[in-house]
Amino acid sequence: MTAPDRKRLEAKLIEQLEAAQAITDELGLDQTGYLVERALDDARAVHWPHIDPNVEAFRQLPKPKG
Repeated sequence: MTAPDRKRLEAKLIEQLEAAQAITDELGLDQTGYLVERALDDARAVHWPHIDPNVEAFRQLPKPKG
């Protein structure tokens, strides 16, 4: 599998998991929604491995004055 094909499939997986998450929210399936959310987090981490949401959020905090 070529790298562009892999990225395309990863993006498709994320789209499908986002749709599944919306369905679980609408149906009120909390436990299933949690599992879908975990799968979505994992798929996003694979698709964008260089982005650490914790580090990115930390960098956006205002720097202390003084």
